[in-house]
Amino acid sequence: GLAKQEFYNHLRKQVSVEVLRRDAVRFLNDKMGPSAEGIAIKLERAKTMAELRPLLVSAAQLLASFHGADVAKDFALRFLADEGT
Repeated sequence: GLAKQEFYNHLRKQVSVEVLRRDAVRFLNDKMGPSAEGIAIKLERAKTMAELRPLLVSAAQLLASFHGADVAKDFALRFLADEGT
């Protein structure tokens, strides 16, 4: 819900691109195992939020196809929710 999203937004403001990238890769590996390797490699190469964000969108879409909307929504709330909301 909204409280969860606000919590993640608060956390995201305090973390670097490196930490966000690492946590996203960990989430993907936990949920998808070896199937996450391709997107994980791309995420690891991202150095800025501008590079990272579209890859996170792709990762959420991949999660949706593997595990359904709920898992993808959880990922999006953690790693993609807009910081201004």
